Amino acid sequence: MVISTRKNWLAFVKDENLVATLQRLPKDIGEVSLRKGDINTAITSLSSISEACKYLLVEITDCDHPVVRINELAEKCFQGAHIIVFGSIDHIKFYHDIKKAGVDDYLVLPVNEARLLDIMVSCLREEAHKRTNSVVMVTGSRGGVGGSMVAVNLSWILAERHAIKTALIDLDTYFGISTFALSLETNQGLLKALENIKDIDKVVLGQLMLEKTKNLSVLAATEPLEKEKLYDQDDLKVLLDLVRKEFIISVVDLPHYLLPYLRLLADVISDFVIVSDLSLIALRDTIRRMQWIREFCPDSVVHIVATKHKENNEYALTKSQFENQLGRSLDYILPFDKLLVTTALNRGEPLAKRNNKITKVLSKLAQNFHNQEPHNVDGLLMKKLKKIYNWF
Repeated sequence: MVISTRKNWLAFVKDENLVATLQRLPKDIGEVSLRKGDINTAITSLSSISEACKYLLVEITDCDHPVVRINELAEKCFQGAHIIVFGSIDHIKFYHDIKKAGVDDYLVLPVNEARLLDIMVSCLREEAHKRTNSVVMVTGSRGGVGGSMVAVNLSWILAERHAIKTALIDLDTYFGISTFALSLETNQGLLKALENIKDIDKVVLGQLMLEKTKNLSVLAATEPLEKEKLYDQDDLKVLLDLVRKEFIISVVDLPHYLLPYLRLLADVISDFVIVSDLSLIALRDTIRRMQWIREFCPDSVVHIVATKHKENNEYALTKSQFENQLGRSLDYILPFDKLLVTTALNRGEPLAKRNNKITKVLSKLAQNFHNQEPHNVDGLLMKKLKKIYNWF
């Protein structure tokens, strides 16, 4: 599989030889968008660029206080962005200083083209490996549309029908249903993990998670309603990274109101499942969510599931009306049966444990995350680069 080139490399450079080098790069590496300037231009420009940029090429020649400026640039960048810096300073201490500032690598001008390509491929390879194990965010367009029901049953299908080691993380500490739906004794595992994030390792994580089956574990907690709590994005990112290393697929039940607090997690989230009913207000909120995802998690794949209630609703939009306003097709229509859902909750067992219309649709959704091959950055692109530059 060739590396996706949907995201550009954004380059702020002025050295003419470097410009020429970047223009010669093979298209397989990704399109390089050239902007005349240097790191000062980059810092100014990134404030006005609406779409997140994950790959930056920046020149620091003749820049005063380059390490300070690189730190300023890093603060402007999308978390997880890859930065390659070019300059004229050839000193090992300087190299170590800017590496500490968070850049991927530093090249002294004039650059060696093969070396530059090697570094760029390394950045792409790192991104690809991050997505070997998936983090799937399941969120409702608004409350009560069935988001948590989808998260619980999707997790069950992946774990039990496909035998994939799966984690279900319930971020709704006020009204989460995961432990109730799976008949598990509630603990405070999620809160303890986030409160002691610096001390968490895979052993401690295993102790905090509730094991439902051999392949399905749950991380959840319950907080008093009077306690105000918003997740620290950095702590949550560390936790999700740790869970991702231990589980092939992590399904996150995300309350609809928490989406704005995830904007720094783009390099963690592989997929979003948006669950919506066919109401006009849910349409509006689905559109807003899609806009947010495009801005802050542009590399994530979006799957839209529409719940269609068994009862007739004269105020509901038709599928075609909903899709026309949304600007894209719905991926799945879920026949929502209130009695079936309520009965399963009261039993403390997932709907997906039994064959029914809902299970049938969710099984098709699960296929998007089942048997996914890791992105192969050593495929066609690497073969082509090895041939061009005589790499071995």
